[in-house]
Amino acid sequence: MRASANDRVAFAMVQVLGLAGVRIPEKVAVVGYDDSGLGRVARPALTTIDPRPDKLIKAAAGLLLEALRGKSRAKRVVIRPALIVRASS
Repeated sequence: MRASANDRVAFAMVQVLGLAGVRIPEKVAVVGYDDSGLGRVARPALTTIDPRPDKLIKAAAGLLLEALRGKSRAKRVVIRPALIVRASS
């Protein structure tokens, strides 16, 4: 398996491996990160990890509002990413 820094890099990996005759995912699985639109248009479609930025932004905004209201306290927030399985893995 090959992982990449983001979907753009994974998209490029899929293109280069395809040109080299490497069959994806039979010989190499490719996984991106960030769930960009490239994942859906790549051939094969790109498996990716969605870091859930919407949830991260909502949590950060909530913590900021608490701090501005003087209700700030140490808090641990866990945002679980989502694996989006497509044809490249």
